[in-house]
Amino acid sequence: MILNIFGTIAGGIWLAFYGEWRLIGGGIAYAILSIWVFPLLTLPALAFAPLALKLKEKDSILFYPVGFLSNFYTNLLIIASCTVAFIFCIRFHDGGTKLELIPYLLWSWGMGLGPWQAMSSKENENEFEAITMFSACTCYMLFFISLFFGDPFPSIAILLTALTLLFILPIFNLWLGNKMDQRIF
Repeated sequence: MILNIFGTIAGGIWLAFYGEWRLIGGGIAYAILSIWVFPLLTLPALAFAPLALKLKEKDSILFYPVGFLSNFYTNLLIIASCTVAFIFCIRFHDGGTKLELIPYLLWSWGMGLGPWQAMSSKENENEFEAITMFSACTCYMLFFISLFFGDPFPSIAILLTALTLLFILPIFNLWLGNKMDQRIF
């Protein structure tokens, strides 16, 4: 949580000292735009929810692939938003020292994960949202740290992120939700 709030602020102040006003403005515009765009992008995942719940009530085996697709799609959006934020921010970095990369990474963190954390915070009772956000934050942090070690670590971090968020986490959420007999959508 500390990095979620203070990391973005620290990164923004650091970038202001670098004179990266276009990046700061772009990040703020991204955050404002994401408030409306991200909920719209999640609508296809929500379309799976009623079908999955109906299949679960009927004890149908089809519940698992439909529920998996819903989780997979949402997590794919999280990865995509983090990737867009990272690429956007890193384009402003002039290739200086690795220490100079830190504010760009912190700003990218806020851009990529901030909107999802805001949406997730509205669902206080949903443990699956919390697990997903914790996993996304952990994977993004692992990727950031891997950048300082060079090849092949960033590639390994990307592979672990994809494996965790796109496959392991949706399967875990379905298994745990079914075991606990709770609603996971």
